[in-house]
Amino acid sequence: MEKQLKAILSSDTELSLIVGNKISPIQRDSFPSISYEKASYSEDTDIHGVAMGICRSRFLITARSTSYEEAKKMATLIHRTLSGKSGLFDGVQIFLTEFIDENQNQILEPDIVEISLEYQFHHTGANKSPK
Repeated sequence: MEKQLKAILSSDTELSLIVGNKISPIQRDSFPSISYEKASYSEDTDIHGVAMGICRSRFLITARSTSYEEAKKMATLIHRTLSGKSGLFDGVQIFLTEFIDENQNQILEPDIVEISLEYQFHHTGANKSPK
């Protein structure tokens, strides 16, 4: 799902104009930027423990900037890009995208603002279809 998430976020033109290619699974030292990390992953199984092909991945997506207004705009664009997202993305079928939570932080060293958005994706595993 990481590859698909990066592709989805990178496809938003307004977001790309702000962050360029600074969308990655690691925190960056240059701003503005977006990072994402997988908070959890689970896969549905039948009563025998056999995987059924439906997975849930929860991600924390963080917009970082030296200004609150820019970080807030990035968070709004991320939300617009991911809200209701479904479809086939590079071999992974996303059935549902759920917004879970938003958290805002000011970091003093360096002086930046972080706005973190938590999303859960219901999807197939790579190149799998549900049974």
